[in-house]
Amino acid sequence: MQNGLAIASLLLLSSTGLSAAADLSPPIIGNDSVETTSSWQGAYAGVQGGWAWVTAHDNSGFPNTDVDGGSIGAFIGYNQTFEQLVFGMELDASYFNIEKTTSSSTIRSNWSAGLSGRIGYAFDTFMPYARVGLGLQDGYMKGLGSGRSDSNIHAYGEFGLGLEMKLTDNTSLRGEVLRRASDKQTYQLNNDYEGHFDNTLGRVGLSYQF
Repeated sequence: MQNGLAIASLLLLSSTGLSAAADLSPPIIGNDSVETTSSWQGAYAGVQGGWAWVTAHDNSGFPNTDVDGGSIGAFIGYNQTFEQLVFGMELDASYFNIEKTTSSSTIRSNWSAGLSGRIGYAFDTFMPYARVGLGLQDGYMKGLGSGRSDSNIHAYGEFGLGLEMKLTDNTSLRGEVLRRASDKQTYQLNNDYEGHFDNTLGRVGLSYQF
């Protein structure tokens, strides 16, 4: 009888100790950081629009030409996350409404397309980021004196900063400012002129993550 009571007492003490140990065990830490960054990971596509300020340079001896106009375009890309860091690659194309006629020439640019890399840091639903890239942009010049015109395709490099904000799990809104500088191309007008473009773009975009 005494042995039975002793065994029962030991079992009771053991169960009480296990329960207390469970209460004292450290709480399970949630994987909030994983959820934060994983919401940015994956393929996406979207549309964008904004304004472009362009300075056309040439060696004709005339002052540089400043021209600005609206832009509209689309983009597609993919983000890969590492904790809160977000790395991505993006293709984009835009149509420009940029044209200006001066006393000596007409200058126009209508489209650009490029590939850029992005790196950002996710603060839950907000992500500031930087981007660098390369692309192509068309150019057109016409000399009013000779009536001759020529067009070229310029290669450019770009750098920009932006901020993207999640609206829902699958949609986000972004705003960014980009600076682009193109290479020189020869325009055969009344004489051969070397011309290139410097662009500043401000634009907003809406994207959908698949």
